[in-house]
Amino acid sequence: MAMDRAPTVGYSYYLLRLFDTMARCHPESRFLVLSNAPDREGFAPNLVWLPPKPPGPGRISRFWWEKVRRPALLKKEKVDILISAAGDFHPAGRIPQILAIRNPGKGIPARVAWKASRFLLFSGAALDSLQATTGLAPERMMVLEGACWEGFGPLDTPARQLVKSRYTDGQEFFLCTDGPGPEANRINLLKAFSLFKKRQQCNMKLVITGAGRKGDLEFEKSLATYKYRRDVVVTSWLERTELASLLASAYALVHVPAADGYDAPVREALRSEVPVITSSGCSLRAEAGDALLYADPSSREDIAAQMMRLYKDENLRTALIRQIRQLNPEGDWKRPAGRLWTLMGDVLGMALG
Repeated sequence: MAMDRAPTVGYSYYLLRLFDTMARCHPESRFLVLSNAPDREGFAPNLVWLPPKPPGPGRISRFWWEKVRRPALLKKEKVDILISAAGDFHPAGRIPQILAIRNPGKGIPARVAWKASRFLLFSGAALDSLQATTGLAPERMMVLEGACWEGFGPLDTPARQLVKSRYTDGQEFFLCTDGPGPEANRINLLKAFSLFKKRQQCNMKLVITGAGRKGDLEFEKSLATYKYRRDVVVTSWLERTELASLLASAYALVHVPAADGYDAPVREALRSEVPVITSSGCSLRAEAGDALLYADPSSREDIAAQMMRLYKDENLRTALIRQIRQLNPEGDWKRPAGRLWTLMGDVLGMALG
C-alpha cells in the first residue's frame, strides 16, 4: 500500500501520521510513501520512503511521468492500494485508489467521482457538500476524526517572549496558519484586521504562515497595498517545531476558513492552550463548546468583532484558556488509523472479489 505524497504540514501530515500508526500496528505489511523524507527518524521501520523522480519541464515530460513512469513504479513496488493525499486520481492500472478531499466545495470531475474507490473527508459538512455535488452514496465516503502532533503544547512566559521578539518585535499577535487559496479566507481576514486596527488603535500584529505558494497571487496583491502592512508578518511554511513555538506564543489563533473542513489548526491551538476564533461551522463546536469563539467566515465585521472582544477582555481570554485545559484536543491516532485500515481492507476485498 502506498500514499502519493506527504508534506510535513497540514492535513497531508495528518494522513502521514495515520499511515505511520497503521505501520506500527501492522508490522507484517509494507507502507510506501512516494515522497522525499524530510525527517526519516521517528517513523515505523516498515514505513518506506520512496522519493519519486520528478518530471522534467514541459507537458510531454509530465504526461510521460503520469501515464507511464509512475504507474510502472507502482507496479514494480507491487502496490495493492493507493491513497492520494492531494485528492488527485492517478493513472495506476487497476490499483484501487482512496482520495483525501480537504475542500469538496472546489468540486471534483465526474470521472474522478466514479473511478475512485473511496473518499476521505475531515468533517460532516465536507461529506454533505461532496454528496450534494456528486450524488455519491454515503458508504463511499468516510469522515476521519482529527488528531494532532504531540509536539504542540504551551510555553512559559520567557519562551513566548523570545518567540515574539523574533517575529513581532515583542508585540502580541493574532496567528493564521491556513494555507493559500480562496478557501483559506485570508483576504477576508486582512479586511477584519483592518477594522480591528482602525477601532482599537493598538500595537497588535497579525502573523500569517504559509505564504509564497501557488494560489497566493490574489493575497499578495491585496497585501501589497494593505494599509496596515507593517503590522502584518508573513512567513513561508514552517517546520512543525517552529510552528508549535509560534502557535504557543500567539495571543489567539484565527482560523476562519470559507469552507468547513480540516480542524487540525484548532486542535493544535487547544493543545497549546491558545484561544481560538474559528468559523461558526467548525467541526469541533459540539466537542469544544464555549471554549472557542465563533464568527461567520463571510463577515469581516463578525471576525473583527470577535478579535476586539478578545483583545478588550483579558478576563475572557483567561476564562477561555481555563476551559481549554479541561479538553482533550489531541485526539487518539489509533482510532482513525484503525478505521482507515478497515476501509482499506474493504476496498481491497472488493477489488479482489
